[in-house]
Amino acid sequence: MYSNQALQQGRFSGKGPKGYHRSDDRIREDVCERLTHHPEIDATEIEVQVREGEVILTGTVDERQSKRMAEDVAESVSGVKDVRNQLQVQQRQMAGAHQGRSESGSSERSSEKSSTQKR
Repeated sequence: MYSNQALQQGRFSGKGPKGYHRSDDRIREDVCERLTHHPEIDATEIEVQVREGEVILTGTVDERQSKRMAEDVAESVSGVKDVRNQLQVQQRQMAGAHQGRSESGSSERSSEKSSTQKR
């Protein structure tokens, strides 16, 4: 009749009283706590904003996987209606690596050089 997961959570799990909704402050607090304690996300450069249940993630992370995981974490918090993931992937600079590389691997400096050569 019920799946194992439904029995563990209860069939009314997540159904609050009529008219109840979590405040943006509580949602933000939960998202920040979960990001802070996530073992695979460095959240030091992530900013979390919440407006009417919509979570907005801005800032930078080191890997695409961290960007996706941060969105999943935010989405799993009770009361979240939507997540706007505006995180940018900014890889750490390695010795000898070219500066100005974007996440796609193209160099931003190449467009600067071509515009200087045209003059």
